[in-house]
Amino acid sequence: MRSRLLLGLYAVLALGAGCEAMAAGSVPVSVPAPAAAAGYDDLVFSDEFSALDLSPDGGGTHRWYNGLWYRAPVERGNFTLQDGYVRATTDVLPLTVTSMAFLTTWPRKQGRTPRLFHYGYFEARLRFSPGRFNWPAFWLLSSARTKTGGEGGKGEWCEIDIFEGGRPHIFWGTVHHWKGDSSKTNDNAFMPLPQGADMTQWNTVGALWQPGRISWYFNGALMGSAPSPKVCDEQALFLIVGAQKRAYGPLPTSVDVDWVHVYR
Repeated sequence: MRSRLLLGLYAVLALGAGCEAMAAGSVPVSVPAPAAAAGYDDLVFSDEFSALDLSPDGGGTHRWYNGLWYRAPVERGNFTLQDGYVRATTDVLPLTVTSMAFLTTWPRKQGRTPRLFHYGYFEARLRFSPGRFNWPAFWLLSSARTKTGGEGGKGEWCEIDIFEGGRPHIFWGTVHHWKGDSSKTNDNAFMPLPQGADMTQWNTVGALWQPGRISWYFNGALMGSAPSPKVCDEQALFLIVGAQKRAYGPLPTSVDVDWVHVYR
């Protein structure tokens, strides 16, 4: 196991990722079946949220950084530790503005080493209150995207949405091949949740990213698969998890994150 762990770490570090095998004080976890079947049995990134290792200023070596690179960070109080999990809560902002409270593995300050990933099994245990404006998200975005400016930009990059909760009773899993402001996506991005699924309770969402293919999982059950665009196979991606609110939402929205695991 020790040799496999080192190999997994070296694979991520070779991409400039600087990943950690396990969070200090975290508990051992078993390898999920989809990860084991793909040969991804090394836990290369983990946070059980017994503490919140969030950079105070967008720099330094931390597990998480506050928000996306082109937006001002939210207040530190938007991320609160509860009882072994973190709650991310959006702000109340003027109409037409989408509010976000994201934890990312991409540092805000230049010259810092981000944690990047290339293939693997990514999973998180989440709960939230579904609603018209609540839009929790767990996703991966190409480091190439950070070089193209804010909302728009030029270039070509990959985005893998492991899970978005923007539609009632829908598991929203999408792979984007972006070119500038437009993208091609998988036709089966909207997958019906299993009957009786209750997102106000804890559920595990995940995605298996392999060469040429991405598969989405809900509580260990396969939801669907799609081809991975070539650009995704060529780029390294960073991890994002947290809350966002659709425009016109009158109140804050939130999502609880019990843990995040990445296997390689």
